[in-house]
Amino acid sequence: MKPYKKTRRELEEKRAELEARYQKFIESENRLRTMAEAACEPKTESKENAEAIPVDSAYFLSENVIGVPIGFEGCAPPMSKAKIKRKLDAARESFLGKAPKVAIALRKTDVPVIESVASVTKIDKPPKMTALDAAYKVLTDAGDALTAQKIAAIAFDKGLWTTKGKAPEPTIHGVISRAISKGDPRFVRAGRGVFATASGQASVKTEPPIIDKPKLGMDITEKFRPQKLSDVAAQKTAVSQIQRILDSRGAAASAWWLTGATGTGKTTIARILADDFAGNSCAYEFVGRELTVETIKNLDEKIGQPLLTGGRAIIINEAQDLSTAVVALLLATVEKVKLSKFDTIIFTSMIDVTELDKERAAHFRALATRCYQPELADIESPVFQSDVVEFVSGVAIQERIMATDIELLCKKAGWSIRAALATLDLRERVGTSA
Repeated sequence: MKPYKKTRRELEEKRAELEARYQKFIESENRLRTMAEAACEPKTESKENAEAIPVDSAYFLSENVIGVPIGFEGCAPPMSKAKIKRKLDAARESFLGKAPKVAIALRKTDVPVIESVASVTKIDKPPKMTALDAAYKVLTDAGDALTAQKIAAIAFDKGLWTTKGKAPEPTIHGVISRAISKGDPRFVRAGRGVFATASGQASVKTEPPIIDKPKLGMDITEKFRPQKLSDVAAQKTAVSQIQRILDSRGAAASAWWLTGATGTGKTTIARILADDFAGNSCAYEFVGRELTVETIKNLDEKIGQPLLTGGRAIIINEAQDLSTAVVALLLATVEKVKLSKFDTIIFTSMIDVTELDKERAAHFRALATRCYQPELADIESPVFQSDVVEFVSGVAIQERIMATDIELLCKKAGWSIRAALATLDLRERVGTSA
C-alpha cells in the first residue's frame, strides 16, 4: 500500500502544479485579451497620454507559460477581434495539448517595437564562434599576449565558445598552434604556451630602431631559436612529415623518435612538439643517461591521468644512452602513451639504433619502431649544408654583422646552426669581422 499512497500523493502534487500554471495562463490570457480589445478601438488620446501595454506581463506569459518568446511589431491597422481570438485559442491548445507552440504577435502602435524574435534571443545568447575565432576575439579585446588557459577561461565567461570536452585549454592551444604552423597571419607565439595577435604582439614588443650598432642583449642563438615548426631551418622534409601527421592525427597519444647529429635541430623540434601539445602546463625533459628505473615507474603512474589544464609531454634527450633496463620499461610506457589523449612522448638520439651493439640494438629497435620517425636531413648532405649557410647568412644580414666567410664559419662549427650562431654572437659582442 505504501507505494500506492506515494504515487497518488505525487500525482496530486503534479495536478495542483498544473492547475496553478493553467490559472496563471487564464489570468494572463484575459489580461492580454483586454489589452488587445483596447488596441482595436479607435484612439482619441495623444501618444503621450496613451496607456502602453506592459511588456513584463507579455514576457511572463511567453517564457513561463507558453514557453516561446513574444515579438511586438508596430503596424496598422490593428488586428480584428476574431483574429486575436484565434491566436489566443491556438496558444491555449499549445499549452494544454500537443499542438506546436506559437508566438503571439500583439500589434499596437504605441508598444515599443522589437524587430523580431531572433533579436530578443541574441541579446541573451550571443552567437557561438569556432574555437579559433573566439581565441582571436579574446586576444584582440585584450590587446596583449595571453596563455591558452586564460584565453579559454575568457571565451567561456563571455559565452563566445563552448565545448563538451573536459580539457578546453589543450583545444585552444592546439587550434592556435596549428593555425600558426599553417601560416595564419592573425596569430603569433609570444612564448611557451603564450599567444598574441600579430597587431597586439607588435604593440607590446615594439622597440626603437637600431641605428648606430647592433643590439647587445639576448644572444643570437636564443633570439633566433624557432618557435614553430615552419621556422625550423634546413629540415623541410622532416617538418613536412611531422605537419602531415599532426594534421591527420593530432599530437595526443603519439610517440616520436628523432635521430640526428648535434645541431640538426632535433631537440628544437622536440620542444616545439611538446610546447604545441602541453604548453606551460606539464612538460618533462630528461637526459637519457640520467634516467633511472624508479623515474620511469613514477612517470608511468601519471600517464593517462587527466589534467586540469593542457596536456603532458615527456622529452628524453640522448636516448642512445638509456640503459637496457630503462628501455624495457619504456616499451610499456610508450604503449600507454599511445592510448592516452593527455600524453605525448618524444625521444631524441644522436646515433641511429642500427649503429649500437647487437644486444642493445634489439631493445632500442623495438622502442624506436613504436614511434613516428621523421627523416631528419643528414648533416653531411650538401642540401643541408647549403640551407645552413643560407640561414646563418640571413641572420648576419638582419643583425648587421660584417661576415664574408659564412660558409667557412659554418664548416668550422660542424654545420651546427647553434654553434655557427654562437660564433656570430661572439663577433657581434667583441666587434670583430672577417
